[in-house]
Amino acid sequence: MQRRALGCGSCSTTRTATTRSGGATQSQSQETSNRWKVCQVSWFSSKIRIACLIESEGIHRYMDSVHLFKASDFSDAMKRALDLGKAHEQEYLNADGKRVRWLLASVISLDLIGDDVMDGVEVYSEPVEVPAGEVVDFDHRFSPEKSEPTQTV
Repeated sequence: MQRRALGCGSCSTTRTATTRSGGATQSQSQETSNRWKVCQVSWFSSKIRIACLIESEGIHRYMDSVHLFKASDFSDAMKRALDLGKAHEQEYLNADGKRVRWLLASVISLDLIGDDVMDGVEVYSEPVEVPAGEVVDFDHRFSPEKSEPTQTV
């Protein structure tokens, strides 16, 4: 008989299955079936902050980014948020020949969205200051249907 570990791929939960050598049948002992836990994964969102540092100047700006992902629990979600944030890290030379370094500075928020992503669920919002000199009267009518949105990815 041959033993192998099986996992759901989204978490570290595994079980052992027993396969008879030479046969196509697969069986699982009662002992291992009692140890198997169903792996539940849920949707999470995380807002991360990336710092842009420029050689001889220091901090230049921060960039906040929101990611949606699946995880089995908050601990797993935090690890995933850190991995996603670290994927933003890079270093290069700018046009002035100075090193520019983008580093994960912090995980700002970590939220459980639920088992199913609901259509239209809000995952991020922030107040935005009105630019200096911009005047909008109380009775102004906006025309959002004329917007020409950009793509961020």
